[in-house]
Amino acid sequence: MTWSATLWIGVLLGLAATSSPARGQATATDAAGDLGTTVHEHALASGTAATSAGDEPVSLPQAAEWTQREPGNASAWVALGNAQRVLAQPGDAVTAYQRALQIDAKRVDAWVNLGMTHDQLKQPEQAVAAYRQGLRLNLDVPVAWYNLGNTLRDLGRHAQAIGAYRQVLRLDPQHSNAWNNLGLALAGLKRYPDAIAAYQQAVQIEPRFARAWAGLALAQGAAGQQAEMIASYRKLRSLDAVLSDMVFDTLIDPL
Repeated sequence: MTWSATLWIGVLLGLAATSSPARGQATATDAAGDLGTTVHEHALASGTAATSAGDEPVSLPQAAEWTQREPGNASAWVALGNAQRVLAQPGDAVTAYQRALQIDAKRVDAWVNLGMTHDQLKQPEQAVAAYRQGLRLNLDVPVAWYNLGNTLRDLGRHAQAIGAYRQVLRLDPQHSNAWNNLGLALAGLKRYPDAIAAYQQAVQIEPRFARAWAGLALAQGAAGQQAEMIASYRKLRSLDAVLSDMVFDTLIDPL
């Protein structure tokens, strides 16, 4: 089969998984979304302000008042950064997280959320540095490993991304999005049999995970597994017609 490198790369860019779905729910695959964007998982929660109710997130006014009342409280600044991230104020959020880390440099949540904010600002190298610092403090934070893997893969550092995704799976073997994105990173290194195995794990966990079926079909095609590729393509077609058309152009009707 003659492969179109442009189409192959274009489709791969669209197969990054979004944040992890609830168990038993299909991963979102609506074709109207931006298929080229990797969405990182949610920020870690900070401590809650005395004014908040139960475990409800701290609002921006509450967090701002908290920092004024207790300027030396790192939790207050993390809460402020979280509120600012939710309101799409990433520049202000960076400042808040940095203030928290000036007070307590061992706040894992501040490091991880700072990394996510740098990703939001399209500053991947700063994001990688922040995730790494948080993980140095605590190796057992799946969201940090997952986001680190996504950022490394976006930078083309596939081998390092593979290591990060494997750490996610050490902590959460049922993380279907980590299996999917592991498959992407392995495919990026042309390790197609390993990529196929990763995608198969993803669809075993989430049988309606259309992006993983697409990646599986691509990897099977690249590995010369034509019968298996056709079966995966047909499954994808039953789940997502638009995404399957993208895969069709690469697998079935290459330029």
